[in-house]
Amino acid sequence: MIISSRRHPLIQLARALHSGKGRRENGLFLIEGRNVVAAALESEFPLREILAAPDENELSERALDLGLPVRRVENAILAYSGEAQTATSILAFGELPAPSRRVEFPASTLILDGISDPGNVGTLWRAADAAGIAGVASVGGADPFSPKVVRSAAGSLFHLPPLRGEDAATIIEKLGAQNVPIVTAEAHGGRNCFDFQWPARFALVLGHETRGISPQFAAASERVSIPIFGRAESLNVAMAGTILMYAWAQSKA
Repeated sequence: MIISSRRHPLIQLARALHSGKGRRENGLFLIEGRNVVAAALESEFPLREILAAPDENELSERALDLGLPVRRVENAILAYSGEAQTATSILAFGELPAPSRRVEFPASTLILDGISDPGNVGTLWRAADAAGIAGVASVGGADPFSPKVVRSAAGSLFHLPPLRGEDAATIIEKLGAQNVPIVTAEAHGGRNCFDFQWPARFALVLGHETRGISPQFAAASERVSIPIFGRAESLNVAMAGTILMYAWAQSKA
């Protein structure tokens, strides 16, 4: 049977997952679009259910092969279920990871300190995955499991699931206990990122788009900056973070 009503419980569930409250209450998040759903299936990320258009066959068959339930949905109802402006042929319900009590920070960690724009958060997650960063943590700011972040991350959220989010003071304490140096990105005044000797282990902190790094991280860190050769005042945080992560990757190549 093809779902054709906005009142169907699965459609109401999909709509609920547009909000943080709905995600927390249901323990699920929404995955939209063929490429992102394909990445979730490829990485065997825990999924609960698939909603697919009547003519969506390739990913539906892959999901069925993995033992996942697939429900067919009219195109208009599927478009209503998602958040993206461009309608998709497939949605999935991903399971929110259970928070772990202890976090072991890997050798290279990206910390997003209050970054509020979901597009920036998702882009930075994707860049971290591409540059070879081993872990990502988000402190405040946009929810990593909001639909726009998931879309912008383009599957990288499944390769680098978020480390447990904490307040800045707790993360600094844990990094210190694990002997992980903190490196903060500053628009001006830090050491040139292309000359910087990156520690063997580090946590790179990127701050809010306008407020910058929180005082706790700024006080406990080594600072790096990207040289500006033209007249621009600074770079967008997603662009700056990408450059810094690739500066690190190139330094160890």
